[in-house]
Amino acid sequence: MLKTIMIRRITEYLLRTIFERLFKLTLHQQEGVDFSQPRLLIIANHQSFIDGMLLALYLPIKPVFVVHSDVSANPFFRFFLSKVEFVLVDPAHPMAMKTVIRLIESGRPVVIFPEAYHPDRFLNENIRRPRFCRG
Repeated sequence: MLKTIMIRRITEYLLRTIFERLFKLTLHQQEGVDFSQPRLLIIANHQSFIDGMLLALYLPIKPVFVVHSDVSANPFFRFFLSKVEFVLVDPAHPMAMKTVIRLIESGRPVVIFPEAYHPDRFLNENIRRPRFCRG
């Protein structure tokens, strides 16, 4: 147990150092943000999967991430998902969001990445599936 915690902290430190140097990342704390709320839902816009990793590394809490079920098929992303708590959700089954609602009601902070409609993606798909989270 202690070894696992130590490995996790070293990994987080190394990843933070890489991101800070690679992207010249600086962190500014927003005043008035209270992460101790009993029911907390963080809705974060994203451009890439790096955004999810940054939130996992820099949020002062350890939330549960809502992840699109297609993401878990990729071994690369499965590796990173194994380092955080997550819930897989298939947007084709809206009832899966009940799990997310139960998490929030139980007091667990949750991060969700809404995904908007992208016309360029629509042209590549025969049937447009409902989308709400990816990441």
